[in-house]
Amino acid sequence: MRLLDGVVVVELGHLLAGPSVTALLRDLGAEVIKIEQPGTGDYARNTPYLGPSIWLNYNRGKKSVTLNLKHPRGKEIFYKLVENADVVVENFGPGVAERLGVSYEQLSRINQKLIYCSVKAFPSNSLYRDLPGLDAVAQALGGTMSVTGHPGGEPARIGNSATDLGAGAYGALAIVSALIYRNKTGKGLKIEVSLYDTAVYWNGYWITLYSLTGEVAKPLGSGHPMWCPYKCFLCKDGKWVFIGITSDAHWESFCKVFGLEEVSRDPRFKTNADRVQHRQIVEKIVADVIKSMNRDEVVNKLREAKIPHAPVRTMDEVADDPDLREREILIQMPTDYGIAKVTMSPITILGQTIGTKSPPPKLGEHNEEVLSKLGYSRQEINEMKKQGII
Repeated sequence: MRLLDGVVVVELGHLLAGPSVTALLRDLGAEVIKIEQPGTGDYARNTPYLGPSIWLNYNRGKKSVTLNLKHPRGKEIFYKLVENADVVVENFGPGVAERLGVSYEQLSRINQKLIYCSVKAFPSNSLYRDLPGLDAVAQALGGTMSVTGHPGGEPARIGNSATDLGAGAYGALAIVSALIYRNKTGKGLKIEVSLYDTAVYWNGYWITLYSLTGEVAKPLGSGHPMWCPYKCFLCKDGKWVFIGITSDAHWESFCKVFGLEEVSRDPRFKTNADRVQHRQIVEKIVADVIKSMNRDEVVNKLREAKIPHAPVRTMDEVADDPDLREREILIQMPTDYGIAKVTMSPITILGQTIGTKSPPPKLGEHNEEVLSKLGYSRQEINEMKKQGII
């Protein structure tokens, strides 16, 4: 279902935050024209190790046009694209869009109905706006690292680029909302989303807890201060399982299926509040019974008891999940790097996974298609290529 069919998005994005915004818009049916530097393109294309994986997951089905925005002719082409675009998304460093002449203030004079989304580490009204930023910077400054990891251990980042992708999702949401607003008013908008504000928003309940009680949250590993037992436990085969007991009924069921009836009658563990108070004792009892069995046996018992749980799967196990394959959340795609498994959009509509299955574009693959629609002849396009403009 192409809900955004007819919407034209011009992307000035690299690596993850900006491209993740437009990846969602593309999966919803928008046409995404990705502007890349001639000769090199998006940094993710050729970055060792993780770069190609980022590139393949968040650039499916986009159109690649190479433009040297520092060249007057390249800027002229870009401005022509903007005239007919609905949305521009950029995630340049501080001040770069202004220096290149592609800021909202500059582009809105060309297209007053333009929706412009800027994704940065920090928003333009922040005291930190001129600082360089990364996903990990936002996680550190926003408090996430202080509550991630194990008690007494060093601060840890979340194991994926959470604030990059979170800001991307909020950017896509804001753009869709702005399109509705424009349909009502005829007016364009400037949108800003930041990695830092995303991290702070996600830590809202910890910040509020501190303001109300003075308590500063600390890492609990896979645990949670509200419930017990609620954490990962090691099994006999060296694998892990997460168990989340959030009700007294769950506790009774757990004790029954694992042969701990006597423990369930212990008044120290009767209610969740009791178990939280005696957390170390409860976790030791649970850990001892879990480590006597292999993970599959533990999971089967937990499933039988209808207790919230999950095996802690490694990425190879996730990649081979038949559920993800059947629902086409994971698909296999031929790429320049080999046959790759890539993720599709997490959105389903009428029970169907949405998203394009087309691979990411080759660098400059759509130069002729896009530029010819702007009125440039094949001869002009070839000449601009020789001059390094495209």
